[in-house]
Amino acid sequence: MFVPISSQDPSEMVFEYASCGFHFGAIVAMDVAIRKSLFVSAGADKFIRVWNYVSMAQEASREEDEDIASIALHPTGNIFGYEFKKKCFKICIQCASL
Repeated sequence: MFVPISSQDPSEMVFEYASCGFHFGAIVAMDVAIRKSLFVSAGADKFIRVWNYVSMAQEASREEDEDIASIALHPTGNIFGYEFKKKCFKICIQCASL
């Protein structure tokens, strides 16, 4: 991606992370589906990412507002749940509809 060069003072420029298929920071939780070629990872960056390890591509991602403590993926790969550090549990019915 090319970004136009501006004549702005560098100290006034604001940079943001580009949309990327990687976690920024540590991976805090991960699980694998045994019936599909999927695994799900949760990072310290508060992103949940669903990966296809055969095609080596990210299938979906979701950003949360809180730190994620654990994650579990159903063996079929269609459902996963995750828990926040504040002990609130969420369930996603379909990985594709993150």
